[in-house]
Amino acid sequence: VAAAALAIPGARLFILAGTPWPSPPPITVTTRTITVPEPVTGLTVRSGGGQVRVQVGQVGQVQVTEQVAYDRKAGPAPAVAESVAGGQLSLGDPACVSTNCSVDFTVTVPSAVSATVDTQGGPAIISGISGVTGTSLNTDGGAAVIRQVAGPLTVSTSGGPLTLTDVAGSLRADT
Repeated sequence: VAAAALAIPGARLFILAGTPWPSPPPITVTTRTITVPEPVTGLTVRSGGGQVRVQVGQVGQVQVTEQVAYDRKAGPAPAVAESVAGGQLSLGDPACVSTNCSVDFTVTVPSAVSATVDTQGGPAIISGISGVTGTSLNTDGGAAVIRQVAGPLTVSTSGGPLTLTDVAGSLRADT
């Protein structure tokens, strides 16, 4: 066994022969796409760190793709919260607050949908929407990319990078 060392005053290095570095838990990824049969005029997504993408498509009904990454040894795939009430679609991954998992959401909506997105550190991409009540995005340090959004826009990245392209309407940004 060959070893190299760097002398740093006050630092101690302990090596146990034959002890491997801890490896990350095996990750299983499942993908599910659903079509929301109810009419949707507003969208709220609360992600515990996964990526959120909201995009406009030529769709009569909203489509949601969820990519769930989790440790299969710890149990089954976590439940994703989905509900529609009064035209408001709400999505979230509350199980990932207390377990080792993440959910990436891709939501394809008609252009007139208003959106509120909170990623808690994950990146977000919002493009092409023009909801009457506006768009609100909080990434808590994650990257935010907003393209071709019309209407009132409020963005907070808490230090994460912000890219705006072809934005029309009032803008309040806090980076």
